This record gives sequence, C-alpha cells and structure tokens, in this order.
Amino acid sequence: MYTFAELVLASLDHEDDEIRHAWVKEVNDRIKAVNKGQAKLLDFESLYNAG
Repeated sequence: MYTFAELVLASLDHEDDEIRHAWVKEVNDRIKAVNKGQAKLLDFESLYNAG
C-alpha cells in the first residue's frame, strides 16, 4: 500500500525539475509539520474508498 506522499512523489517522474523540486519541498514541509504535531493525518484508505 502506498501512502499519499509516495503516490505524489511517484508521479514526479514525468515533471520538469522546477515542478519536481517544488513538490519534494511541499512533501518535506508536510512531513515536518506532522512530526511537530502541527498537522493532522487522515486515513488515505478511508478517504480513497469513501467515494
């Protein structure tokens, strides 16, 4: 099972360098926020299958 961050990062193979770096920075910033308790995680499986 992939996490959302892994799915986003996997999609970057087809983006130019500027976009890839922006996404990597965004993912890293979000990981830091979660680790600091500044962001709440949601269950990807529940969200993905809720449709």
